[in-house]
Amino acid sequence: MSNIELDLAHQPILNGLVAEASAGTGKTYSVAALLVRELATDENLRIGEVLVTTFTRTAAAELRDRIRGAALNTCLQLINRSANKDDVMANHLLATFPKDVDEMIRRLQRALVEFDSATISTIHSVCTKVLHLAGVNLSNVGEDDITSRVVAEVVNDAVVSQAVLGLDVTRIHPDHLAQVVTKLLDDPFTEPWMDQQNPFVEGQPISDEDQQFLDTYRQMIADCKARVQEATLNHPSFNDLLKRAHDVVNDSSRAALLDDIRSRFKLAIVDEAQDTDKLQWAFFDALFPVDEVDRALIAVGDPKQAIYGFRGADVRAFVLRIDPAKKRT
Repeated sequence: MSNIELDLAHQPILNGLVAEASAGTGKTYSVAALLVRELATDENLRIGEVLVTTFTRTAAAELRDRIRGAALNTCLQLINRSANKDDVMANHLLATFPKDVDEMIRRLQRALVEFDSATISTIHSVCTKVLHLAGVNLSNVGEDDITSRVVAEVVNDAVVSQAVLGLDVTRIHPDHLAQVVTKLLDDPFTEPWMDQQNPFVEGQPISDEDQQFLDTYRQMIADCKARVQEATLNHPSFNDLLKRAHDVVNDSSRAALLDDIRSRFKLAIVDEAQDTDKLQWAFFDALFPVDEVDRALIAVGDPKQAIYGFRGADVRAFVLRIDPAKKRT
């Protein structure tokens, strides 16, 4: 694995490119500059085929402003045939493509006119767009606390129902049951597991009565998960959006839909990639398979700033997804 300094002027856009950008290194400037370069030099790339995601709405709004500003500023410098001394990209374009300046101006002007067609947003907004393309109506999108409230209600109902049926519910801790259900809802890669040792009397084999209780408890977990999913179908949390979009793009019966979604995006940049998780990368992998060469996904982030592990973010998913042969810094 080789790490080299990112050359904004000459770095080819490769599917699987990783740019590790520490704080204060001009990450947003680099993202905007790379996009401007591609838009100015590639006749076949339209701004509406660009996908940029980041972690928060504030960061997404800043990226939109910076990218639009960079395209406008570069276009004006090309029109004047004179680049600012500290503008790496404008100097590069004028020096490298002196005979194509008028064409580059036209392409950047086209991008500015069509800028609102670009998808520069949070991953949840991207998921909403994918679900709309799949024909899923999302009239209400809620916060995670709505799902938490539903989980608590469903767990309480399940415990009461089992008590009526004669189960010894004093052995059930509702808070723990809610935590298990929430974990299964948050991460479809998680499988429920129970210790094969007797959880009630250490060192003793599990009795038939205890095994029956554990079987009932496992079914309670599955039933609670299903009921929460049904109850939040028309009012999904942000995590629900991701899971549903992931399921859509990984559904083998929807190959035509996936091809249509892929055809809409030629270039994607995942900003703050260190805060993504395994589910998010599975979603991006489906949209931009790692073996594609005509379309590209770029990850930009800083593993040293990974702070959302408590929410399921996994910096290793960001680093290890990429083919080391394509890795750049």
